[in-house]
Amino acid sequence: MDRGNRLHQRLLWILGGLSAGAGAWGLLWTVGNVQAGNLNTELAGVLSFGFSGIGLIVGATSLIISWHTYRADRAEHAASITPASIANELVSVLRTQWEAEARVRRLNDPYPLPVSWRPAEAGLVEDWELLCRQAVRAGSQPAMARTPAALAGTNAEITEVFTQRAPGQRLLVLGEPGAGKTMLLLTLLLGLLDQRQPGGPVPVIFPLASFNPTRQDLQAWIRERLEADYPGLRAPAPVPHSRASLAAVLLRERLVLPLLDGFDELPENLRPQALHAVNEALPPGHAFVLAGRSNEYRAALHPTIGVPVRLTGTAAIHLVPVTASVAAAYLERDAGGSGTASAERWRSVIAQLCIPDSTLAQVLATPLMLFLARTIYNPRPGETTVALPDPADLCDRQRVPSPSGLRAHLLDAFLPAAYRPHPRHPCPWDADRAQRAFTSLAAHLTDNLGGTTDIAWWQLRHATARWQHLLVTSVVTAGVALASPLLLLGVIAAGVVSKPSDFTLWSAWAIVTTGILEWLPLVPQALGIYECQTSCGLSDVEAALVVMSILAVLVNLAASFGVHRFPARRISWALSPRWLFLSLTLGTLAGGFAGVVDSDLAGTGWGATTMAAVLIFGTVRSAPADFSARPHPARLLTDDRRTALAVALLVCLSAFVIAPSIFVGATYLDGSSFDQPFYTLLVFGFLGGTIGLPVGVALALHHTAWGPYTVTRCHRARRWSLPFDTVAFLQDAHEHRGVLRQVGAVYQFRHLELQQRLAHHARTEGGLPASSG
Repeated sequence: MDRGNRLHQRLLWILGGLSAGAGAWGLLWTVGNVQAGNLNTELAGVLSFGFSGIGLIVGATSLIISWHTYRADRAEHAASITPASIANELVSVLRTQWEAEARVRRLNDPYPLPVSWRPAEAGLVEDWELLCRQAVRAGSQPAMARTPAALAGTNAEITEVFTQRAPGQRLLVLGEPGAGKTMLLLTLLLGLLDQRQPGGPVPVIFPLASFNPTRQDLQAWIRERLEADYPGLRAPAPVPHSRASLAAVLLRERLVLPLLDGFDELPENLRPQALHAVNEALPPGHAFVLAGRSNEYRAALHPTIGVPVRLTGTAAIHLVPVTASVAAAYLERDAGGSGTASAERWRSVIAQLCIPDSTLAQVLATPLMLFLARTIYNPRPGETTVALPDPADLCDRQRVPSPSGLRAHLLDAFLPAAYRPHPRHPCPWDADRAQRAFTSLAAHLTDNLGGTTDIAWWQLRHATARWQHLLVTSVVTAGVALASPLLLLGVIAAGVVSKPSDFTLWSAWAIVTTGILEWLPLVPQALGIYECQTSCGLSDVEAALVVMSILAVLVNLAASFGVHRFPARRISWALSPRWLFLSLTLGTLAGGFAGVVDSDLAGTGWGATTMAAVLIFGTVRSAPADFSARPHPARLLTDDRRTALAVALLVCLSAFVIAPSIFVGATYLDGSSFDQPFYTLLVFGFLGGTIGLPVGVALALHHTAWGPYTVTRCHRARRWSLPFDTVAFLQDAHEHRGVLRQVGAVYQFRHLELQQRLAHHARTEGGLPASSG
């Protein structure tokens, strides 16, 4: 459906709703005035009924037409969704995301650092001839290398190695810490996206740190990861493709090519089982890439307990260290090029690099350490070298006596260097505060999230105990419930209703809260409030405030059950036969009990209120984010916050409309009449609004990810030195400081070593490393 049709449909919805609402209120106004004797002539009554009826019929007809048009457009759109179209949308998202990520990681600045590889040692893989036979048997393309030696290559050759040389397009990438495995996977992903044919599989990078092979199989984990990184893929597929999620459809049609990164980030005892899970979920005929550290993979092949496991039908390459000449040329070029003053600062370092087996030659042989060195010691564009540390410090054997000491020195000096004043992107957070915040985040990932590498703003809630979250949300909900009668003051101030001569703030409380007590007569009796009022000397208003506070806490507890806290794009209503039956059953029981104990009027009010409340609690849902847009954490937060506000307002407005309707229905069923219908219905509307507002706030706090996130960041801002605008802080750290990388909708530390180093400081040194450089 194009934009013009959507606009016309929304206008039709608005006009139809206004017409129907005006007609309904007109009918109520006419009935009330007829009963009150305000319409003395028969013609006036007939005209009022006639025009109100016309408005109601026209509005209802417009809404019905709009609904059928909406359903037809949805059906047409669903019919156009196929697995191939979903994959094509995902390709566009991935290309935009990872090209931007390559720029942020400065992979092409000043030029791609040459990363080379050779075939892995024979003991880590199966015999080459067996690999080729398995690939042919599985129906893979016959174009493959004749010998393992053909797997060797550099940089962008990885795409050709994977697609044309590796048997069955199954590849294991091994290397030392910081050797450039993730960078190579990113290069491969962009190359595969460029070469992808319509209808072909889509390469997606999956960090393995959160995979637990003892709890779920690999395919289920990949589906969950797709739905987390690209929230729109959680949406149900159209009916022809079953009611599974879009992610499940992509996996079922083999339209996802998994690039599994970080095998070494799995716990040591789970690695052999993870290899078995890969073999089981991705047998020959399924293309994939697995990347990890050499020693960790070698140890996983020969576990202390269990049968040795190795990847089936998979070729392997091993990344080789960066040579001294390549490292020297790269550092000089990043500093401005040979002959410049800033490049001359590296003279002593380059001299040490040329000495085989020197400390510098061992450490600066990986892309990670070269990245840290360039960030710490090289100036940015527009920056001078006056305030920068001298690279010659790296040659000081007293300060960095060993390779491990030099690596620790570079890791500790990285954050202060990343947060030094930027000539183009000023930062509101200084290096010390950023250091404390990232140290706390690293400890949070280790202690509260089982060592995962994902920094997701909606998972920060795990840093706050559930009882703390319930306490805060209960206080907020009760506060909103107690403040909601102030809405009546605004109505009176606006001149909608007349102000009594003795009207005060306590009068507003009395009007609304006494109305609540009259509408819910059994609650104070059941809670013993009347007895407490008599013995404690509480006034009607004070007793009403106690009742409202208790009800607000109970509503908040009810809203906290059975919810999922993923970012949402909008609210939706999912009416199911189960919830409809439950609402009718509970409404009948509550109304019948209230009718027997009190009166028919109380029974009608209780029954209708219970039915409406159950339907609201059971049918409100959050629609997932759109998978056709780049999954950006800040955008997800904005959409989720907007959804929370919409939930609160919609429930409040619904109660504003439902309460007068319940009152009118109960009044006519009781055979009574009422004077001043407009005033009476308005008061009951605001009475319903005062009840609906805290209910809406409770649902907003629990049925969206924004609620728990807000509670946590308020609670942890001072203790963690975490900025209140946490997402903006993380976004700045990713886009301008190079501290974080983005994978799907989550952030991660630039490298696992940095996360582990910060977590180590949190445990041993109170969160701050010794000053470096």
